[in-house]
Amino acid sequence: FLEAAGTNESEYVIFPGDLADRGIKEEADYVAGLFREFEAKYNKPIYVVPGNHDLMKTTVAEFREIYAEFGYNEAIAKHDKTASYVVDLANGYRLLAIDSNTPGTGKHSIDEEFVSWVTEQCNKAKAEGKKMFAMMHHNLLEHFILGSTIHSGGVVGTKVAGFADALAKGGVKYIFTGHTH
Repeated sequence: FLEAAGTNESEYVIFPGDLADRGIKEEADYVAGLFREFEAKYNKPIYVVPGNHDLMKTTVAEFREIYAEFGYNEAIAKHDKTASYVVDLANGYRLLAIDSNTPGTGKHSIDEEFVSWVTEQCNKAKAEGKKMFAMMHHNLLEHFILGSTIHSGGVVGTKVAGFADALAKGGVKYIFTGHTH
């Protein structure tokens, strides 16, 4: 994947989680090393956000430290309790990286305080004339009928009232997810 991403016309590479399988530090260190090699070879920045596997045995603070070079160091805003952040990109775009996890559980967790933080970030982007898009690990909405029933815990929008609406009202037109692989 990295080689294909390096040679295509993309300007950035985003990874919406599950960078590791068992969520141990050694896996994360290895992947971060691959990402460093990629950026050095192709001169394309990588941005990450954790998936449920990434935080099984690694804390949010450890994840931020291991992947500091892949979004966290250049973040213009960071959420205190999660591994969420916002980064400015070229051409008037802004990336909202949403950490939708409850560490150690394999499930998603978004509360009203977090929805308020996301709304604030979206409002700032609008006020500054930026076009916001987002990435998060868990699905925002069902991808198929009964998706949240069949894949319990995989769809955030059905569990958190107003989160999808907050993103839409905030001007987020595109969101990239990864949980269903």
